[in-house]
Amino acid sequence: CLERNPRSLRLHMPPASTTSSQSQLPTLTSDSRCSYHGHSINLHVGLTHDSCLLFDPSDVSLVRESITGLVGTNGAGKSSLAKIIASKEIPDFPQSLSIQYVSSHEAYAFDEEENANMKPKEYMASIAQEKIASLSIQIEKLKEKLETDDPDVDVEEVANELAELYDKQEELETSSDIQIQKTIERLGFDRFLDKPVSQLSCGWRYKCRLAAVFTSRPDILIIDEPSFLDHNSTDWLIEKAKDAALHGKTMVLIISHKEVLLEKLCDRIWYINSANHKLSMYHCGYENFKTTHQADMEHASKTIDAFDSKMKSAETSLKTVRTQLDKREANMKQKTTHNADKRFIKGKNKEAKQKADKSAASKLNKLKQDVSDLEEIKHQAQRERIKQLKLEGTCSSGTLALFQEVSFQYDKRDKMIFQYMDARIEATDRILLRGANGAGKSTFLKLALGELEPTEGSITRNVQALYFPQTSLIEMTIQHGNETALDYLSTRDQSLTQTAARHHLGSFGIPNVALRKIYSLSAGQRVRLWLAQQQLGGKRPSLLILDEVSENLDVDTKNSLLGVLNTFVGAAIVVSHDEDFCTQFKPSQIWTIDDSGRLRVEFPS
Repeated sequence: CLERNPRSLRLHMPPASTTSSQSQLPTLTSDSRCSYHGHSINLHVGLTHDSCLLFDPSDVSLVRESITGLVGTNGAGKSSLAKIIASKEIPDFPQSLSIQYVSSHEAYAFDEEENANMKPKEYMASIAQEKIASLSIQIEKLKEKLETDDPDVDVEEVANELAELYDKQEELETSSDIQIQKTIERLGFDRFLDKPVSQLSCGWRYKCRLAAVFTSRPDILIIDEPSFLDHNSTDWLIEKAKDAALHGKTMVLIISHKEVLLEKLCDRIWYINSANHKLSMYHCGYENFKTTHQADMEHASKTIDAFDSKMKSAETSLKTVRTQLDKREANMKQKTTHNADKRFIKGKNKEAKQKADKSAASKLNKLKQDVSDLEEIKHQAQRERIKQLKLEGTCSSGTLALFQEVSFQYDKRDKMIFQYMDARIEATDRILLRGANGAGKSTFLKLALGELEPTEGSITRNVQALYFPQTSLIEMTIQHGNETALDYLSTRDQSLTQTAARHHLGSFGIPNVALRKIYSLSAGQRVRLWLAQQQLGGKRPSLLILDEVSENLDVDTKNSLLGVLNTFVGAAIVVSHDEDFCTQFKPSQIWTIDDSGRLRVEFPS
């Protein structure tokens, strides 16, 4: 069941606590700051990236024994915020806190290779040992503090902190091996214990990293877009995240577009509205957040519906008031001699003018405030406008791929992944391909496309495919990360002008990224860029193959993609573990590869 990359792309395992050295951090606003109170960390933070505002300075907090979900559209700044927290660059951020940041879509091509050749168990243990070593350093520093005669040192406070660190170190030393073994048994890692991490499928590689960080019990754990996880592994992730928060006293931050996962895990929500550049915090679970946020938006929308008429009314009233003031001033001038002192106007006229002026000024200020309030409501109620995806295809005729008695293994020393498999892909099929991590789904797709050939049996192919491999985003960043989006498009069409590129990118909902480096784009923006490049030159595939493409898409883009798949004129094969996505996809067939390599076909009613 081992899946290898036939393109010989080397995927490196990073230290789990680091972010890619290629990724540049966003810029903090000048008033950003942090305060730590033991049980929680409070952040006042605003971010820009490449001179573009992501969100204005906002107040949010992470709390021990709590799991926070960070949500927002693709490109809103979720990963940027996660990385700036993980970097500890926010002023006054407590440097002694341990942080683990795990991302499923970062490319680590520029990190050291030492982790890539580790076996899974070695890798998990190495992260735990790093944490133990880090605790030892902190312990030594505190011991030195106790030995000084500095009157500013609070001996009792330092002693308590030292005792806490000793407890953490002892717990890790005694429990890490036990926890690793439990993970191996729970997830079935025993099949891969002799394989280097770099040779595992995306799902198993990712689970190895998650297992390592859960074992290390960090103070802050950031999981950026948990991906490639089958149903059993997702249940395990939920169990471990809750255990880390409740028993490990970890502050957990989860970035995800998977609504089922967010609802099962989170008791607090951070939401970035990219339309009004606002970061908000909700003290509730995901479903309550959706309900509250929707109610807020609907209330604001009703207010905005009347906005134009109120603005016109306010403007008319302002003009009327100004006209009245001008007339009154003109009348007063007629009643006085040129340059005369108006203090000598008869008392009754003077008093009447003062009252009228005061009333007019009050009305004027009130109208100005009404206009200002309406503008603020309009700003707060801005919604993100998501460009709908469009993929052009063509309907072929006949059978696109025919598998006859196909068996396959990567190496003669490995067991067969498939044995005597028969399958047929027709011109208008909608196929949902399912199976556990490592079952052979990606291998099957590569056999269908001709990237692999069967060990036994035959495959007849008549297909022009658009294929999104599950490693697409990592490959893009490794190979093109320092290039701009325009450079990336030019690899397919060198005659493309900047104007034409912007227009083409605009049709895929990312018109303003043409000159941005690819590593600075969000995962969802990279997906749109990949699709834009594939559709250059009017390429119209007869088969659309998407392997885990929904993992990094926001809800609206995911829904747009579902619309494309359900109406695509050719055939489509979709691989996904996303419950929301699979429920809304309308396949004509569901193919499931079981652990023994057998293909089971179902026809939904």
